Amino acid sequence: MLGGDNIRNFYYPETITPPLYLQWTYTSPAGQGHEHIDSSPAVSNGILYVGGNDHILKALNATNGSLIWAFTTGDIVNSSPTVSEGIVYFGS
Repeated sequence: MLGGDNIRNFYYPETITPPLYLQWTYTSPAGQGHEHIDSSPAVSNGILYVGGNDHILKALNATNGSLIWAFTTGDIVNSSPTVSEGIVYFGS
């Protein structure tokens, strides 16, 4: 479990043993390789939520990176999404 304190020192008490491997990557079709992400993703129940300058909030399978759904907004998604009780909140 990740821990931390009020001066932003964080630690992970379990040992992470190398070698580490890249599990998957994702290229947004709308971004055509030029997508820029300014925010942190949110992960909830095995789904990773992320948006970028392509005006799309995406839900990806956190295990394999496959696209679950995409929602087109009216502008860039530059805020970090958050999830509460199964509802995704974000700013655009």
